[in-house]
Amino acid sequence: MSNFCVGVVGIGRMGKPITRHLSRARFDVCFYDVNPKARVIGAQRMNSCKELTARADVILVIVGTDSQVKDCFTGKEGLLGGPASGKIFVIIGTIHPRTLKAVRTAVKGKGGKVLDAPVVWGEKGAEKGQLVSYVGGDRDSFEKSKKIFSAYSKGVFYLGPSGSGLIAKTANNHLMWTCRFANFEVLLLARHYYRGDLRTLYRALLAGTGSNRCLERLSGVGGDIPWVDKDIGIVLNMSRHKSFQPLFARAVKRSLKNRKLIEFNQKGLKWLERRN
Repeated sequence: MSNFCVGVVGIGRMGKPITRHLSRARFDVCFYDVNPKARVIGAQRMNSCKELTARADVILVIVGTDSQVKDCFTGKEGLLGGPASGKIFVIIGTIHPRTLKAVRTAVKGKGGKVLDAPVVWGEKGAEKGQLVSYVGGDRDSFEKSKKIFSAYSKGVFYLGPSGSGLIAKTANNHLMWTCRFANFEVLLLARHYYRGDLRTLYRALLAGTGSNRCLERLSGVGGDIPWVDKDIGIVLNMSRHKSFQPLFARAVKRSLKNRKLIEFNQKGLKWLERRN
């Protein structure tokens, strides 16, 4: 694969391990990051997003927010600051479908293609190369890029036309946060009345009919609240144009104002064990 170059924009908590896996898979890898000190063994640093596009065949955009995605593409030194014909741009982050549409329109005008390929299983999955990729976009671009996704994913799902990957990721996030905060509420209430060993209660619930994957993972450290707010915000924003009421998403949004639920989410089951 020495003649095929993969570019990465964003060498952060997700981007850095993904870049390492690409290098280990023997891709020719280059990257750009706003941090001038960012380095990844086996990957060549570029001086700008524009330079990255000129060098790479497929460019993975691994940044956190809609505005950051837009910034990567715009300006004289952005990804579309020079020729982009035949290039495939892959949006890894979870963004709103309207942002994807705007990026897709801009890239199409330069002769390129866009795939949305958000991932699940977070930092640990990225470190282990055990992410799951949800991909949307034209089938030909997906087939050309599939080995790239496989370098850092344990599962790669082609969902269909552009935006399909983001819809799948949003559905996953909707399920995950609804389930996670329901678990928090249940355990907080049970802990108020239960006077035995909390681990025994926890194991009992894991063996019951209400057991779920989020409950299984609760024994570790919790999640990051800003991402909950962002993920559920996308769900609620998309729901404005649908003929249903997003009751569970709204409940999660309200839960973000509950101090105990927030502490529980951040610190995990060990925090609950220390409660009186």
